Amino acid sequence: MKKVYQYLIFLFSILAIAGCAHNGVNHQKKILQRSSFLKVEKALIINSCINESVCTQRKLRSSGSAAVIKTTFSGAYVLTAAHVCDDEDVIARIKLDEPTAKISSTFEVVTLLGEKHSVEILDMDHKNDMCILWVKNLYEPPLLVATQEPDPGDRVYNMAAPLGVFSKNMVPIFTGFFNGNDFRNIAIYSLPAFGGSSGSPIVNVRGELVGMVHSTLRFFPEIALSPNYKDMRTFINNTIEKDAHSRILNVFLNVVFR
Repeated sequence: MKKVYQYLIFLFSILAIAGCAHNGVNHQKKILQRSSFLKVEKALIINSCINESVCTQRKLRSSGSAAVIKTTFSGAYVLTAAHVCDDEDVIARIKLDEPTAKISSTFEVVTLLGEKHSVEILDMDHKNDMCILWVKNLYEPPLLVATQEPDPGDRVYNMAAPLGVFSKNMVPIFTGFFNGNDFRNIAIYSLPAFGGSSGSPIVNVRGELVGMVHSTLRFFPEIALSPNYKDMRTFINNTIEKDAHSRILNVFLNVVFR
């Protein structure tokens, strides 16, 4: 009788563990706000002319990642990396080789439904490699910024488009750990990252934003670097608050002086 009792306890323990694992998988699936993810698509259009009759045009394409962090009645605020937004260095190098070239650009984000939207750059923090965009008429659900920073060893998730891998209703999802901040106060995560991952959101087990991939180690891409939580939160709050006040003021002036 004792052996039967022990066997039943063992059986129920196995079933309980399996049930917890199953519920855990379902829970993580529910908290990951996939539709907040955006792929960034950019192109520099270079027009060069040897003379008035001989001209050429070429495009330099690049891609990155981003995420909606706040939605309003008229559009959304989007977080990505500063080097995804800023083309000045690339344009300067082109101008060195082709001083007379005329350069224009396109800058769009693509939703998980495949919809494309043009963007407006609101602000950039080059030191911490962060950029906030304004996207008019975009209403995807935002990622909420976590109320506290992660602890070393905390599990995290990352949605990204490395090498541009992304399509309708498909975005790669990765899991890893927060390791802490290094001597430069950069947050270090055990997450795979590659070109195209820049600007991708890092969330905790509750689906709250705690970081953003801006770079990786050249010879070990299983380590991702991010702005530290406090700098990221401060930049997001200050930029959105400043822009919101500006938009309210513009609406007021248009009503008063129209």
